[in-house]
Amino acid sequence: MPRPDPAPRKPVPSVFTVRPGGQARGLLAALRARGLPACNLAPVRLVGLDPGATLSGLAERADRWLFTSPAAVRFLRLAATRHGLALFAPGAALATLAGRGRVFAPGPGTARALARAGIVGARQPATTRDSEGLLALPALAAPLDGTLALVGAPQGRGLLAPALAARGATVVELMVYRRQQTAPQAAALRALAAAASPLLVVGSAALLEALWQALPTALQGHLRTRGRLVVASPRIAAVADGMGLPVAAIAASATAADLAAATRGVTGPDRPPEAARG
Repeated sequence: MPRPDPAPRKPVPSVFTVRPGGQARGLLAALRARGLPACNLAPVRLVGLDPGATLSGLAERADRWLFTSPAAVRFLRLAATRHGLALFAPGAALATLAGRGRVFAPGPGTARALARAGIVGARQPATTRDSEGLLALPALAAPLDGTLALVGAPQGRGLLAPALAARGATVVELMVYRRQQTAPQAAALRALAAAASPLLVVGSAALLEALWQALPTALQGHLRTRGRLVVASPRIAAVADGMGLPVAAIAASATAADLAAATRGVTGPDRPPEAARG
């Protein structure tokens, strides 16, 4: 007696990360470890900026430091080294201020980048991993005094500086990198077009917006009708909703581990990497 045909299997989503060029290695590795090989769509690359004399003055003057991203940590370290400043040295300004609860990060990824640089104990929000979460920290509540160094990139949301200044802090914005728009690699775009059910893993609203601008209209339509997103925050989910993109899951944070776990939750139980390639 002939066996009945097995039920057709749903196509396994093709996974695409949305990270700056050269910055996707950790997330790609975390996804591979869960049996999800992925391709990075890089809509921007990060370019270092030289803060010059502003940094030299702040190294001694600032009594609070707020880092907006892991990239802010990395590029400040490079700038400090270029200018011969021992800002990250044990016992120097940053380490001392961190011990006093005066170094801040929006989430665990930035806090870990600081810890790897020797700055342990950065305060981070217990609620949302964004500007609103930072502004809700009791340590940043009014009235503030002294100088606060805000380390990041010029294309940010622009919420933190005016809000902290209104609370009494003298805010000095230290722009140590910028996002430069680039076109995703042609091979990645072809893979996206060929994917039956593409699943995008997005840790930043700015990167999602940059990708959207870089995509041809046909690929935008493909994502609207066939794609889904795993995002790192409700704010990114709201941006995606405004683009007409369905969100399948919101991860606990923008770290590689949390994004990979949320992605696997959407696609099904963990598979060994070998099975995913077979």
